[in-house]
Amino acid sequence: MEPITIFTAIATVLATKALEKTGENIGDAVTGRVRQFWSLLKDESPDTASAIELAPEQALNDDRVILELQSVSDRNDELKQILIELAAAATTNPKLAQTVQPTIQNFSKLLEKGVVNQGFINSINQTII
Repeated sequence: MEPITIFTAIATVLATKALEKTGENIGDAVTGRVRQFWSLLKDESPDTASAIELAPEQALNDDRVILELQSVSDRNDELKQILIELAAAATTNPKLAQTVQPTIQNFSKLLEKGVVNQGFINSINQTII
């Protein structure tokens, strides 16, 4: 799974959390998938789930979280499908798109330039090779 897909799914989860706190209704489909995401991730990787839940109050180590979600999604097809659907929601749901697209575009530019943590880039390269 591509790092940008995972990052987009995480951004969608965090945006959903933030928007729901303000009383926004994101939609039952997205909200349901976010709940399933949390349930599966807490079973598969409780530390990663906890790290994501604490964001943005605590800085999120994007590299570690993305690598862990790649590993978990390789083992769990249901979680992989949820990540794909959450990433898609970031472009198809107008409220989410408005909230997450600037962040996703910045991450994508950094990823293209290789500015994102080299340990992350190297880990991805080692996984592919």
